[in-house]
Amino acid sequence: MELISCGKSFQVHSFPSLATVSSFGGLEKGYYDFQFFRKSKFFIASNPQAPAVEYLSVKSQEGRTKISQVKRIRTESLRCVACPKSSLEYVALGCSTGHTRLLNYKTAEVAYRFSPDGPNNSILHMDFSSTDKYLATIAQSGKVKLFGMRSFTEVDSFNIDENSTFARFHPLKRFQLVVTSFLGSVTIYDAQVKKKVFHIERAHTCPCRDVAMSSINDTCLFSVGYDCYVNVYDTRKKTVAQQLRTEHPLSAIALSPTSMECVVGNLKGEILTFDVRNMGKTLATVRAHENLVNRLTFVPSEKMEVDFPTTSSVSEPPEESSGEADGESLNDSVDVFSLVPTITQNRASVDKGRRDSVLDFLMDRMDTMPNTPQLLDSSVEHETSHSRSRRSEEAEKDLSRVTLRKKRSSVNAEPKLSDVKEIEESEEANGQDNLMVVRNAAAEVDSPLNFLNPLPDYRNSTPKAAQESAASLAITADNVVEEVAKMVKRTEHELKWEMNTLKWHTYGEMFSLWQNQNRLIEDLFHKLEEKVEDNARGLGMLMNLISDSTRLQDENERLKAQLAAMKNRFDG
Repeated sequence: MELISCGKSFQVHSFPSLATVSSFGGLEKGYYDFQFFRKSKFFIASNPQAPAVEYLSVKSQEGRTKISQVKRIRTESLRCVACPKSSLEYVALGCSTGHTRLLNYKTAEVAYRFSPDGPNNSILHMDFSSTDKYLATIAQSGKVKLFGMRSFTEVDSFNIDENSTFARFHPLKRFQLVVTSFLGSVTIYDAQVKKKVFHIERAHTCPCRDVAMSSINDTCLFSVGYDCYVNVYDTRKKTVAQQLRTEHPLSAIALSPTSMECVVGNLKGEILTFDVRNMGKTLATVRAHENLVNRLTFVPSEKMEVDFPTTSSVSEPPEESSGEADGESLNDSVDVFSLVPTITQNRASVDKGRRDSVLDFLMDRMDTMPNTPQLLDSSVEHETSHSRSRRSEEAEKDLSRVTLRKKRSSVNAEPKLSDVKEIEESEEANGQDNLMVVRNAAAEVDSPLNFLNPLPDYRNSTPKAAQESAASLAITADNVVEEVAKMVKRTEHELKWEMNTLKWHTYGEMFSLWQNQNRLIEDLFHKLEEKVEDNARGLGMLMNLISDSTRLQDENERLKAQLAAMKNRFDG
């Protein structure tokens, strides 16, 4: 069994010794985050430094587990990723701009886009439900959105305390979403009834960083936070069952497939393993990273895969992690809350998992019913005797009807010869029909399972004509469905054509408006240039007038001085 931790790089650890087997990558800015794809050994990681989406796989070569890169797609403003868990072919990408994209992992094409509520509203975390029916996203504003993966539209949105930072769907309860807050609260939201089914305010005194759910007991929940505590919750009683304090703030948590070991990572880069039966006992500790441990996940095994669309039960763990005793597997015998010493309760074993349909319950009840063959035989005998008596009574009624018809025909006065022949022929035909009815009744009495034989047309509530009409109606309904599907496709093509036509028409109109605006601006510039030139010419003329007036004033002053001098000379 292997464990993968990520921070600035990926580390593969052997479990339970936590020895580092191999490493991959190395970032200078930001931290890796990843999710496994459909419970396989193929996972997708977000590289914030590139930014890019990296397709990675876990392979065993020469007895050593390594991480190899399969593909890399550069994506602008990438913040987080989410992988499907059942059968969906899309990978969700969360962007720092607030946009959510669904990327086809085979063709690397963006199939759907979801717009943000406003600018600068980055997507913090995303997660698919166990059946891939919903996609949950948490934005920087604290708003949680649920998108339906069948209609590819937003189906629900809520805000718990405007500080939500992390969300993860329950692996067994397909409608329950666990949401944690920057203020330390832990909430379980049911997407089916659209309300909170579990909420503890300030479960941590610092931001709650990560959660983990048990694959054995669906009422057991673990959480870690920056307050150095590991909290164990009983969601049925809505209480904190146990707390464990560590030396450093915690940033990641993961439960082993048997739910007997709890692995946590802290901001110092250490990874610690605790025994759920004795949380105060540390099983192993290793310094794996230089900085915080961003995510911890166990490498899935083929024996651990869960068929979520049909049942929510968990299959057996791998051989090296199964502790069999008295012929029972660990998943059948271990209850997580029985491992926690502070909780004392009598719970039934969860070997069959959580039921998702009434049919499973009825099948189990049918298996446990005593003397089922005897009950079936008695019901057959009762049906046979009942059918015998009923059919003999009907035969007697038919014979009495024939005799009454004979009496009525004999009462009529002096019938014609042709009428007498017709009456005799009809009586003979009726007598033969009644004789066939009596014979059929006798044959049915001799048959032990006569209720399984098909009924004649005169006793069948759905004769052949009705069956043929029903078949024709079914064929007509199929034709109608095909016609409707064709009409829908035709309508879709028409709408697409209309949208494309409207789009190009809009582009043409915008281009025409842009050309007209350019022409108007050019005309305005020409007019302004003309005005500036006219103003320059006027300014030049004004300057000439000013210089002429100044020159005339100077000449006037000079003439005045000459006149004064001449006057003084004549006076003297």
